[in-house]
Amino acid sequence: MKVKNVVIVLSIGINIVLGVSFYNETAKKDPVDVGLAFKEAVRVEDYSLARTLIAEGRNEQIPEHILEKVHEIMSPGASFHTYELLAFDNGERCCFS
Repeated sequence: MKVKNVVIVLSIGINIVLGVSFYNETAKKDPVDVGLAFKEAVRVEDYSLARTLIAEGRNEQIPEHILEKVHEIMSPGASFHTYELLAFDNGERCCFS
């Protein structure tokens, strides 16, 4: 009876670990998700959330009055673009939007 209980507990534990691992892997944010979240945070004037979405090391370069200015000029049709940069071994680079 004890062996059966141990197998059940181990099975449940493994399922929980795999489930959390799978969720974390699929919930990663790509640049578009981060851009949309940043735009929404600034739109609703949640500057502390907007700061969490700015790359580390850049927070100090963007003071809150800049975020307030972005909020002031933001319109409902505001958009953003992301770019992919490919760098090849031969030094060539190309960019896709």
